[in-house]
Amino acid sequence: ALPTAAAAAVWFDAWLALQPSQHQGEVGFLLAAALLRRRGLALAHLPALALGLRKTRWRWRPDEAPQVRLAGLIAAITESARAAEAELDRLSLARAVMLAKCAGRSKNSRLPELVNLFLAAPLVTVQTASKALKISPQGVEIMLASLATARPPERTGRKRYRAWGIL
Repeated sequence: ALPTAAAAAVWFDAWLALQPSQHQGEVGFLLAAALLRRRGLALAHLPALALGLRKTRWRWRPDEAPQVRLAGLIAAITESARAAEAELDRLSLARAVMLAKCAGRSKNSRLPELVNLFLAAPLVTVQTASKALKISPQGVEIMLASLATARPPERTGRKRYRAWGIL
């Protein structure tokens, strides 16, 4: 009967208090995030609650009052939502910048598909893009060159097996 965020906070507080598995503490974060998702607060993903807890710099202690513990956990949920919103804004801006380079291309250009591949995968190599888009590796190289300044940064620092990504 509790609101979704409060129910997730109570769930996670109970997990920490009971410690059913001392060697798998991250399971509590996943269970609370799954509760948020099941109740419709985060339909497309499992929220990164551990990130919110790190950003608030509040630490759960069993000797604190339950109200303080729940307030801290709800603040962590709020902070993780803010971090997710900032990440979504960053990815949306990167997509818009890359799609601006696609303007004026022919209708059957695969460049927009390459842009979506950059957003779908953490790292994209020429080989993975070639397989996903069903074009030659040389075609992928040409498309990467056409993105120019809008191309995501190269992450490996190598010349032979390069990978790009919006991390």
